[in-house]
Amino acid sequence: MEQSSELERLAQLRANGTLSKKEFERKKREILFPGKRVRRGLWWKIPILIAAVVILLTLLDGSNKKAPITNAQQHASADTGQIDAPECSSNEAKQEVANVFADQPDTSVRLKFLDWKDVKQLSYDPKTKERDCQGYLIFNSEDQEGTYSFRFYYASPTSQDQLIAVKPLQDQRPSSDN
Repeated sequence: MEQSSELERLAQLRANGTLSKKEFERKKREILFPGKRVRRGLWWKIPILIAAVVILLTLLDGSNKKAPITNAQQHASADTGQIDAPECSSNEAKQEVANVFADQPDTSVRLKFLDWKDVKQLSYDPKTKERDCQGYLIFNSEDQEGTYSFRFYYASPTSQDQLIAVKPLQDQRPSSDN
């Protein structure tokens, strides 16, 4: 009985214009379902939260990757199946360095590798098939140009995926004879 009298009172307040339709519906739910909290508007937040987590994980995962070499045409070792690292000044090595910068996550400013100069080999280990190189890299942004080292290597002695790591050394201009 108490519920019906409360509902009648609400209906009168609504008819008099004292309560808006939204307030009337909210109060009616409170009377009919006491103690039950109404959760409105949560359904649209869940897909957004899931999408945000997926994007965040994708970005974090992409920022820790080394670029695998895909165009290697050198001879494979019979014992491990690993290929030799490309020669430092070869077109293949140049393409692999370019791939490192082409595989950047989407950013507002995209760094694009254009060319290189004064490329030289620093070391090569035939046992591990690691090759260390150095050269002056030219980008679409002069602020990023400079001397970089790049290393072709395998993650482990049994790995088939050859990786490349590129890092800046110092800002030096190349010699003018090249």
